[in-house]
Amino acid sequence: MHRGEWSRSRYWLCQFLYSRHDRGPIGWSAPVALDEPQRRLLARWLRSPREDVTTALWLVGRALPDCHRDPAYVQSLRLMAKERQYHRDLRRRLADQICPSPGHGRPASASRGSALRRRLLGCRFEMSLLLLRDCAELILLDRLVERDADPTVTAVCRNLAKDKRAHIGFVAERLTALYADFNFIRRNLRRLRLRVMCAAVLTRDACRHWPLARRFGFPATALLTEGARRFAYLLERITPYRRDALLAALLSQRSEPYAKTARLP
Repeated sequence: MHRGEWSRSRYWLCQFLYSRHDRGPIGWSAPVALDEPQRRLLARWLRSPREDVTTALWLVGRALPDCHRDPAYVQSLRLMAKERQYHRDLRRRLADQICPSPGHGRPASASRGSALRRRLLGCRFEMSLLLLRDCAELILLDRLVERDADPTVTAVCRNLAKDKRAHIGFVAERLTALYADFNFIRRNLRRLRLRVMCAAVLTRDACRHWPLARRFGFPATALLTEGARRFAYLLERITPYRRDALLAALLSQRSEPYAKTARLP
C-alpha cells in the first residue's frame, strides 16, 4: 500500500466485483399477489425520483482527480454507481409489473439546488447524505421483506437490501477514515451535523412512506425508531467521542479483509 491509498479500498473493490454474481433469483413470470391500494402505493414509491445515482456519479467525478493514487477506491465508487443504476432499472421493472404506466417518463435530473449544494458542501457532506438515505430506505426494504406479501416483491427488496448494506458499510468506513484526521472539536461538530441530517431524513421518509407502511401492516413510527437506533450505531463508528474508540474502529476495518459484509444490527 503506497501513500494516498486507503487501506480498505482493495477489499471493497473485491466486494463489489463479487456482489454482482451473488444475487438471488427473481420470478418475474409470476403474477403479483397484491391488492389495488398496495399496488398503487408500492408503484408510486418505486417510481419516486431519486438522486442517489447522480450523487454516486458525481462522487466518481470528484474522486478521479482527488484520489488518482488510489485506483481501487475510484473503481469501487464506479461499481457502486453501476449497482445503483441497476437498482433504478430493477425498481422501474417491478413498478411496471405491479402497476403498468403509459410510459417511463423522463429520468429525474439533478436540480440547480443539488448542484450548488454539492459544489459548496463537498464530498463528505454528499457521502453523509447518501449514507443516511440508504439507512432510511434499508429499514423500509427490511420491513417489506419481513412482510413477505408477494414472492416477486420480496425477492426484489431482498436484493436491494443486500446491496444497500454493502453501500452503507463502504461509505461508513470511508467517512471514518476521512474524519480520523479531525480534532475533537471538529469531530463533535460533525456529530451535530449528522444528527440534524438524520432527523431531517428520517422525518421526511416517515411522512412520505406513512400510507405505504400502514397499508403493509407496520406503523410508520417504527421507521423512526429503527432509524434512530441504526443511526446511533453508525454514528459511534464514524465519529466516536473517544479517540481510542476511533482507533479501534479503524483497526477493525482491517480485520478479516475478505469476509462478507456484516449485517447491520
